[in-house]
Amino acid sequence: MPAVTIPIARSALHDLETVRAWYVEEGVPDVGVRLVAEILRRIQALADHPDLGRVVPNSISPFYGNSSNRHLALCTGAIPSG
Repeated sequence: MPAVTIPIARSALHDLETVRAWYVEEGVPDVGVRLVAEILRRIQALADHPDLGRVVPNSISPFYGNSSNRHLALCTGAIPSG
């Protein structure tokens, strides 16, 4: 299977930086770093395994119209400590 590239919008990267900065302000910068790293790891998992996630039939997407899409939970449970 050819490699899949997952583009990340600048606005999404800005949002991740905002999340990380919030944890810095709260005095727990390591939590923000781990959370953002985990989100990015799970995005990479999509590139490695594009069929991850549950299929949601007939969902409406602003990009693809009315079609079947996959939804993937990026963060569940505790954040791994390393």
